[in-house]
Amino acid sequence: MRSMPIEISAVALHHDAALAAFFESVDADQSSMGFHPHAMTREMASKLAKYDGADLYYVMTIDSHIVGYGMLRGWDQGYDIPSVGMLIRSDFRGRGLGRLFMNFLHVSAALRGARQLLLHVDERNDVALKLYRSLGYKLAREEKQEELVGRLSLVCKS
Repeated sequence: MRSMPIEISAVALHHDAALAAFFESVDADQSSMGFHPHAMTREMASKLAKYDGADLYYVMTIDSHIVGYGMLRGWDQGYDIPSVGMLIRSDFRGRGLGRLFMNFLHVSAALRGARQLLLHVDERNDVALKLYRSLGYKLAREEKQEELVGRLSLVCKS
């Protein structure tokens, strides 16, 4: 069995078509339960492939195929606490890739100076809830929010 290289990289121009296909597959996948941080369209993929701002957008690839998408955003709007979001393609779930990607996003945010992260998750998404709780997120229902809101401190306590 040959190894399948895993890479996480910033979304770039060469990801345009593959990211569009990923978004279309996610949009059609009912198991993606509420992952809707923005439009999951070909136009959005193209926009992200050309994006040049403060927010961070990443893809996870295995053998050059996109299997995950993640982001840290809010800096463009002036927020100190970025929102984190991540999704792994359904046929690659259950292999630890979500945990790997989230840890990568945590480190990326901390290196950018973020002291805390924020996320939104559908309360019916048991798999995501279990992952986020195991990573230390404190989940609660906040006023005027349909989804649960998770908060994670990135500040090390010595």
